[in-house]
Amino acid sequence: MAYLTRTGVKVASQRVAETGKSIKIPIQESSLNEIQRIGPWLSGYDQSAEVLLRLGLSKGGRQRQYTIPTVMKPKLHNNKWYRWLTG
Repeated sequence: MAYLTRTGVKVASQRVAETGKSIKIPIQESSLNEIQRIGPWLSGYDQSAEVLLRLGLSKGGRQRQYTIPTVMKPKLHNNKWYRWLTG
């Protein structure tokens, strides 16, 4: 899986070796930190940003690539900062 900014700049990638009809992929906090650091931001106030997640999936020897657009927004809850990805 690759992490890209909304302009398509690849910031980081991680190898995913999951199989099955439904898989869970852990999100790398360091990759989100880098995207938040370099921008471009949707809002300079909270530094929310668009994040593109590019996945390469294969089935029966055929490979397909999917790009999932998401929005990362920082949220403060009980004096702790969290990042929410929606998309």
